[in-house]
Amino acid sequence: MDQFVSCLQGSHWPHLTSLYLDFDSGHLIAEVIGSRANVGLTELDLRGSGFDYTAWNAILRYPRLVTTLETLYLADCLHVTSDMVHRILASLPNIIRFSAPAMHDGDVYEGIDAHRWVCLGLKSFQVTIRVCGGPEGHAAFHRKLGLLTNLEQLWTSNNHDHYNGLCFRLGMGLDILQGLGRNLKDVNFAKSGSLSDADVSWMATHWSRLELAPKRSRCL
Repeated sequence: MDQFVSCLQGSHWPHLTSLYLDFDSGHLIAEVIGSRANVGLTELDLRGSGFDYTAWNAILRYPRLVTTLETLYLADCLHVTSDMVHRILASLPNIIRFSAPAMHDGDVYEGIDAHRWVCLGLKSFQVTIRVCGGPEGHAAFHRKLGLLTNLEQLWTSNNHDHYNGLCFRLGMGLDILQGLGRNLKDVNFAKSGSLSDADVSWMATHWSRLELAPKRSRCL
């Protein structure tokens, strides 16, 4: 490990700006991040890793990294809390691609409109949600997503099988997301097969820039 970190600190890879790390230890992640923090690192893919407050504090220690980081993927990170997500998105001024771990629909996302990251130009948002509120929970979450008008990619899933995916349907708040059509190109919904023909027609009308849509829309 020491040899690896030493190699990263050297001039062997002068153009390396992206790191994918799946270490279980936050301390190891922090050590590796620190080795490249002052060379313009723009992407950290930490999905399924042991990312925790130790690793997060390592990012904050490097002002240049805070300003150059554009992509941060934290899906499946068991130690990431809703409070940490708030702090991360509020602290990284140039973040444009983000994936979050599974959280309750009424947890961190209830504060979306209270944080400045709504206006940061977030282009990619991927999240797995434990939807516990039924139709009301879906609609409430849609209202929050409707604020992210710069999105180009929206990937959502739901890890509660007894609900019908994260249902993006007209009757459950799909129309709240009409404003996303300005930039939205890529949409991936849980259980998209449950979409009706009316839902698909609505997407084709209001999200005219779509290049990758739920499978049902491919028959249009």
